[in-house]
Amino acid sequence: RTTVRRFGHSVSINGGELIVGAPEDPNDATGKNPIPSAGSAYLFSRNPNGFWYQTNKITANERLSTNFGRSVAFSGTYAIVGEPNGFTDVNGDNDLAEAGAAYIFQIQQGGLALLQKIVESDRTAGNNFGSCVALDGNTAMVGGRGGGVCVFEQKANGWQGTEKLSSSLGWVGDFGSSISVNLKTGVALIGSPREEQLGAAYYFKIDTSGKWKL
Repeated sequence: RTTVRRFGHSVSINGGELIVGAPEDPNDATGKNPIPSAGSAYLFSRNPNGFWYQTNKITANERLSTNFGRSVAFSGTYAIVGEPNGFTDVNGDNDLAEAGAAYIFQIQQGGLALLQKIVESDRTAGNNFGSCVALDGNTAMVGGRGGGVCVFEQKANGWQGTEKLSSSLGWVGDFGSSISVNLKTGVALIGSPREEQLGAAYYFKIDTSGKWKL
């Protein structure tokens, strides 16, 4: 524990499991092969006696100084982990500095198995996609610094981007710095703390067509 890891920078809990992000953890899942600020996330489960114990440690499949674990969210058997300083696309190509990415995992046999890496359809350097993530059921929302929150839905062929939510004033600086989504009530709340200096929060609701409307 002597190495700077920022363990606890992000947290999410779902029933008997919780996930904790450590975006500056240099070590891989085995505790070796250090890379500064590569990042990681830890899965914990609760035993019948009420004690929490670590069951898994996960890292990005391309370990670089990308702060994997800056944001985390948990829902059902799925977890999403943000990597805001990532610079490759879903295939590990087309480098764009700090464009960002997020990874979707599923609990399988007591651990987290990687299902998919997701990125913005319009990847842009410096957007830091993955700075904030939210997850509920089959819907994930991912924010960055590009002025939009991307919505992904689980389809038969994986998690697919369906739309991008934005500020009604066109504010791009930090819209999406915080996100909460609840499919049961069909609402999402998105923070924009520096908008017009005072800050704002945006309330979205799913309409009859299944789209999110302000």
